Amino acid sequence: MSHVFESQTLLDIHVSYKVLPADPEHDLPQQVDITDAYVLVHGPRAKKPRKVHVLGALDESAIINLEDEIQETLS
Repeated sequence: MSHVFESQTLLDIHVSYKVLPADPEHDLPQQVDITDAYVLVHGPRAKKPRKVHVLGALDESAIINLEDEIQETLS
């Protein structure tokens, strides 16, 4: 018999992003655009860690929070 347990955990993720310049003509500030997010998985016999892409698993709210966090480090 199989069971399912749902939970949450914190993972260290690596985020790739581009900085989009401000566009005064359209009244847009500088923006951060996340292009990739992945977790490094270290296998017991692997010589180097494997990248597991997680960007598609993040909801829009999580992506916006990451963009805001990155933007704060740029200021």
